[in-house]
Amino acid sequence: MARKLTDGILQGFLDYTEETEIPDIFSFWVGVSSVSAALGRDCFLDMGHFSIYPNMYIVLVAGSAVCRKSSAISVASKLIAKIEPKVHMLSQKMTPEAMIGSLSGLDVKDENMLINEASGIFVVDELSTLIDKNAFQSGMIPLLTKLYDCEDFDYATKSRGVELIKNPCLSILGGSTLCWIKGSVPTVAIGGGFTSRVVFVYKESNSKLKPFPIMTKENKDRWDDISRDLSVISRNMRGGFAMKEDAKERLSSEYMAFMGHSELLTNPHLSGYAGRRQTTLLKLCMIISASRSDSRLIDLEDVRVGTRMMREAEINMPKILQAISSEFVGDICEEVLNVILHRKVVPRSELVKLTKHRLTVRQLDVIVETLVEEGVVRIDRDGSKLSYIFCGGQE
Repeated sequence: MARKLTDGILQGFLDYTEETEIPDIFSFWVGVSSVSAALGRDCFLDMGHFSIYPNMYIVLVAGSAVCRKSSAISVASKLIAKIEPKVHMLSQKMTPEAMIGSLSGLDVKDENMLINEASGIFVVDELSTLIDKNAFQSGMIPLLTKLYDCEDFDYATKSRGVELIKNPCLSILGGSTLCWIKGSVPTVAIGGGFTSRVVFVYKESNSKLKPFPIMTKENKDRWDDISRDLSVISRNMRGGFAMKEDAKERLSSEYMAFMGHSELLTNPHLSGYAGRRQTTLLKLCMIISASRSDSRLIDLEDVRVGTRMMREAEINMPKILQAISSEFVGDICEEVLNVILHRKVVPRSELVKLTKHRLTVRQLDVIVETLVEEGVVRIDRDGSKLSYIFCGGQE
């Protein structure tokens, strides 16, 4: 069955959301999640000693409500739900045992349970639906880490004994805000197995304002075409991916440059992610290739797009991981900065009123001094009146 979208599914997502307030970076990554869900475990990249599957853990992080992360996730959720044959999609809070049971059918084998094809995608517009501060103690984060790796493993349950998990493959599309993400991800998970497998995609603010989003006849048809092409992928794409030689050369040079110079390698919060970055990029290149054709061949353009989008996401990853690990002082400093950022200019008297329930005047002065020293805020004096101006490091 031929594809409908000549420019590919990911471009289809970008075109479909063009007349909405969903930022392009969110549109791209929810498109990635949708194609990943359609591919499931049916395609892979043979690396000799191991295979890479196109499942991904993607979390959209919004700096404010106007970034429309929930709208972006909703578009993907509705399209994934229409894929034929059906993709196993989860969206409810559950225990690790319930997740294992829900992901797959159970076949009795002796005294143990054999789980065949534990695959699917978890789609939640609030990450706290899936994980919270107790996710380590409950066993959820260790389970999610295992499922991501797509390798068989034993899972001990209280009620069903030992379950043998075969052919696992889980993707996640989640959302959060910079304020709420600290309550979702346990601090002890930072830099470890789980967060090293997540692509955090951050959008600070949104200049793409559309008071009356337009749904044209062309866009209605585009929705149907995206839905149809996702089902074509789910039905038709099977087997291993290959790489063109120039794509392989570009990936090799990107790997050497990143491992030789990236600051993420020395960031304690992101060194784990940096070590896995090549695998994540290969997953993304497979997905980009699949979004455009059934060839199962990664070309140079796939690598270029994948590298560009990874780099764009990585710019703000330190900010997100710092938000998760920050203590009170860091949190309130971030709040003060956000007030100044969104208002651009804030009189001192007004900032004192806005923060008096959390800070003394002296504490506020210390935080403002810190922001001035960092070069993100400057002080404007008009006689005896002071105002704080956001300058974003640009003096």
